[in-house]
Amino acid sequence: MTAPGMSLLQLKGFNHQKVARAIVVDSLRITKGENVIIETWNHGLDLAREIVYLLREIGANPLLLVEDEEAYWRTVTTIPESIGRVGSHEWSALDKTDAYIFIRGPVDSAQNRGLDPSKLYRANTYNDEWYERAYKAGVRGARIDLAFVTPGRANQMGYNYTKWGKMMTAAASVDLSLVKKKSDKLGKLLSGNGRVEVKASNGTNLSFKLRGAKPLFEIGAVTKEDLHDKTKEYSNLTTFPGGRLVVLTDEKSAKGNISFDGKAFLLGRLVEDLAWTFKNGKLATYTGGKNFEAFTNRYKESKGDKDRIGWLAIGVNPKMDYGFMNEGFVEGAVTIGIGWGGEETKNKTSFFCGSTLFAADLTIGGKKVIKAGKVQI
Repeated sequence: MTAPGMSLLQLKGFNHQKVARAIVVDSLRITKGENVIIETWNHGLDLAREIVYLLREIGANPLLLVEDEEAYWRTVTTIPESIGRVGSHEWSALDKTDAYIFIRGPVDSAQNRGLDPSKLYRANTYNDEWYERAYKAGVRGARIDLAFVTPGRANQMGYNYTKWGKMMTAAASVDLSLVKKKSDKLGKLLSGNGRVEVKASNGTNLSFKLRGAKPLFEIGAVTKEDLHDKTKEYSNLTTFPGGRLVVLTDEKSAKGNISFDGKAFLLGRLVEDLAWTFKNGKLATYTGGKNFEAFTNRYKESKGDKDRIGWLAIGVNPKMDYGFMNEGFVEGAVTIGIGWGGEETKNKTSFFCGSTLFAADLTIGGKKVIKAGKVQI
């Protein structure tokens, strides 16, 4: 087993107070009297303590849940049938919750433990029900991706651990008010049914239509007011740091080709040099480089509308950078996905895959929105 090392959240000099305030005050705007669940793994306890303290200072009511790493891995390897379920006591707590903060984990990965990541599917079987219940209860929350920055994961992904940590820390300090202003402008352009043209110097020349759907705001912030804003669509659980806008496309409208700069993440592996060609609204050919079999195997075993374009996303975080997880959050990033695109998608399939262009030109209805990877509005 490869030693996972310490996470970014445990390193000397990491400003837990600053990050806690960014999450509680800037991202979720938690107020006095609200009930808040903080769920963490061992490596996130220092940040969780600061969040708990700040919530008490504000006058909110924190409840701290801890998933112990070693107990988890021991369970996975010896009694896997016992994971992936939620007790009625936890459901009851969620029903009475206003905000939820998840400091993600585990600090280690299945690959570093010599396990097939697909074997961990059982551990997440409750996800759909959890999100459905959280949505009905009006819970807003944040998944803290800073917690994924560990030496073990950096080694697995081929990242420079120090650079990854510095980038994510900077991205977490972005001025969310400015991100929201730019996102509002983009959202208006994405909410129509115009034709989208995507071109890039690598030969990409793809065209498709929007379908008049409201874009989903995943910008690293979600407030009570956001969830009640009928003019926009916010994910009730955002990723922190985030952000991007995601909009569903006309599933039968794609034509042309796209060669991605980014890496697609499938079954715990990074697929490089992915390229797609669409004809008559369907994926006609696909090629790839390293780990391409992760795409082909999953694609071939899937059924339904796996070959239809599903969504377009545009990144809006000016402090995110390419070469790491969440490349689609970089300001000006263009992400295209096929297959399932969420509850409102017309694509009937369980398959989904997307990847990113770094320096694309993108127009909507003839209006230049992105030029060489730079947002023009």
